[in-house]
Amino acid sequence: TSTTQLIGFGLATAEESQAIVRAFGLGSGQLASSPDPSSPFVYRLVIGNDYDPCFDPTRGQLGS
Repeated sequence: TSTTQLIGFGLATAEESQAIVRAFGLGSGQLASSPDPSSPFVYRLVIGNDYDPCFDPTRGQLGS
C-alpha cells in the first residue's frame, strides 16, 4: 500500500486515538474506524510507502 493508515476497532477513546496518531506522526485523515468489539486488538497500523520511520514527535513535525 502507498499510504500509511491507522485503523481503530472502536475500543479506544477519541483522545487515545489522537495520541497514537501523533505518536506515529500521522495526519488525522490517516485514522480510519472499523468498529469490531470482538477484536483482540485496539488498532492495526498499516505501514505504506509514505511512512517516515525517522519521525521525531518531540520536534513538532506533522505527518503528510
